[in-house]
Amino acid sequence: MLDRDQVRDQAVATATRLCRAGGKPAGDGIELSDLDSFTIVEMVIALEDRFSVPLLLEIGQFTGTTFAELADFIIVQCDRGAGVRAG
Repeated sequence: MLDRDQVRDQAVATATRLCRAGGKPAGDGIELSDLDSFTIVEMVIALEDRFSVPLLLEIGQFTGTTFAELADFIIVQCDRGAGVRAG
C-alpha cells in the first residue's frame, strides 16, 4: 500500500520540477491550482511512470483540488489492480 504523504510529496516535487523547467515560478507553497493544463498533463504522465499505474485515461474522474486529494486518487487507481513501484 502506498503512503499518502509520500505520493503527495512525489506529486508536489514533480509539479515543482516541471514548473521550474518551463520557466514558471514554483515556490515551496505550490498548489495544484497553480498549474496550467499542459503542466498537469506532464505531471500525470510522470506520475504514471513513477507509480506504474495508468492515470491519464482516468484523470477525468478526478474532482479534487489539492495535491493530497490527487494522492488519494492515485492510491485508489493503484488499488484497482495496477502494479505499483513503492518507495
